[in-house]
Amino acid sequence: MIDTIAVDATPGEMRVALIAEGRTVELLYRRAGRESRVGGVYLGRVTRVAPGLDAAFVEIGAGRAGFLDAPDARPDPQAPIGAIGDHVQEGAAVLVQVARDAVGDKGPKLTRRLALPGRFLVLAPGQPGIRASRRIADDAEAARLTRIAQRLARPGDGLAPRTAASGASEDALATDARALYALWDGIEAARGEARPPALLHDDSDPLVRALRDRVGAPPQWRLGRIVAEAGPAAVAARAARARLGDDAISLPAIEIDDGGGAPLFERLGVEDAIEDALSPLIPLPSGARLAIEETEALTAIDVDTGLGGSAGGETTTLRANLEAAAEIGPALRLRGIGGLVVIDFARLRRVDHRRRVLAALNKALASDPAAGRAFGFSRLGLVELARRRIGPSLSELLCEPRPPAADRRRAKSAETVANEIARALVRAARTARPGPLAVTAAPEVARLLADPGGPFAGLERALGRALALAPTSDGGRETFEITAG
Repeated sequence: MIDTIAVDATPGEMRVALIAEGRTVELLYRRAGRESRVGGVYLGRVTRVAPGLDAAFVEIGAGRAGFLDAPDARPDPQAPIGAIGDHVQEGAAVLVQVARDAVGDKGPKLTRRLALPGRFLVLAPGQPGIRASRRIADDAEAARLTRIAQRLARPGDGLAPRTAASGASEDALATDARALYALWDGIEAARGEARPPALLHDDSDPLVRALRDRVGAPPQWRLGRIVAEAGPAAVAARAARARLGDDAISLPAIEIDDGGGAPLFERLGVEDAIEDALSPLIPLPSGARLAIEETEALTAIDVDTGLGGSAGGETTTLRANLEAAAEIGPALRLRGIGGLVVIDFARLRRVDHRRRVLAALNKALASDPAAGRAFGFSRLGLVELARRRIGPSLSELLCEPRPPAADRRRAKSAETVANEIARALVRAARTARPGPLAVTAAPEVARLLADPGGPFAGLERALGRALALAPTSDGGRETFEITAG
C-alpha cells in the first residue's frame, strides 16, 4: 500500500510519485499542453460516422477527433449494441467521457457511459445497477456496501462501491454520494449552456487522482505522508487538497519541503527510479535479467537466465523465473505500460513449477489497480496478460519515439530535458547569488524554453529572475549548464 506521496512542479510539468516502503511504485505526470484528458467529460460534436469501422469520430477540441465505437456509443449498457448509426448521427451533439488518451496516431477513445469516481463510490448516471468492486474479498462487506449504495442512488443511476469503501461508514458513503451528485448536477447545468466542443468536467489533476484512486481508505490505508517541494508544487498540492473537499479531512497534512540539500525526488530515490524505468533491461538477484520491449502492438518481456539452453537445471531456472515474476508487476506499473503483455519465461518442464511462477506473477499484479490476471502458459510456453491502457507509457512520454540503432535505451525528448532544466533552475534560484541565470543547452531544447507561447512561458516569473538562453551544439541533447551572475 502507498505510504508516501511526493509532488514536485515547475511551470512546464507536475510530477506525483507514489511510494511504498521506500520504493517508487507509480508516477503520474501532467505536462503543460499535454495534459491527460482521461476522465474528462465533454460535449462533443459527431463529425463523421464510419459504418465500415462501426464507429464515429467526435470533435472534443483535443486537436484530433475522438474515437467512439458502437458498444461505447450506447448510454445504457443494457441496450442492444446494434450498429453505430443506431446510436449517433453526423452533426449531433453528444455527451462523452475520455476513456483513454490519444496514443501515437490514434485519437482519444471515448465513451457515452459516464463514470464519475469518488473516494468510495463510482457514479454511473443513467446506467442502473449497483455492483460492489470485485476486489472486495469479503462477501458480507460487499453486500453491506451494496445495500447502502442502493439507498443512496437516484432512480435509474448506478452507484458502485469501490475497493476503498471496505470498512467505510454509511455517513462517509453518503457524503461521497452527495459530492458525486453535486458534480453530476453541475455537468448537466453546464451542458445546457455549452456549445460543442466544450469541456464540462476536467479530471486531469494527478494529485487529486492519486489521493482519490490510489491510497485506499482508513483504517486500512497506510498513507502517512504527503510532501511537496516549496513553490509551484506546494501551491498545486494545496489546490488539490481543497478540491477534494470533505475527502481531505482524513488525509495527512501536506508537508512543504523547503528545498534544503538535494532535491526532494533525489532524496526519495524517485529520480533513480525514473532512470531505471527508462532502461529496457532489469537485472535480477540471481544474475538473470528481464528484457522489456514496447511495440505498438504489444509489450514483450523475455526472461534471460544467462545460462543458455538447460544449463543450471530446473531449480536454477525456477529461481530466475520466480524473481522475474515478482518484478514484472511493479515494472509494468512504474513504466505505465498498458495493453497486451506477452512474457517468455525461461523454460520449465515441471507443471508444479509453472504453477508456482504463475502464482507469483499474479501476486505481484494484485496490488496494481490497472492490471488483470495471467491465466496460464500457452502451448508455446508464453504467458499473456493485459493491463488497462489509459495513456502513454513512461518511455513514450519522456523519450523519442525510436531508439538510436546502436542504443536500446530511448533518448530523452527535448521536452523532457527542458523540464529537467526548469527544475534545476528552480533550485538554482533558491541558492545562487542574485542576478540573472544563464542556460547553455542543445538548440532544440533552448528553442523550447524560449518559446513565448510554449509551456515554459511563465518560467522567468516563477524564478523571479531574468533568464538568458545560449544554444550550443557541444555535447548531446541531455547536456546543459546553468550559471548565475
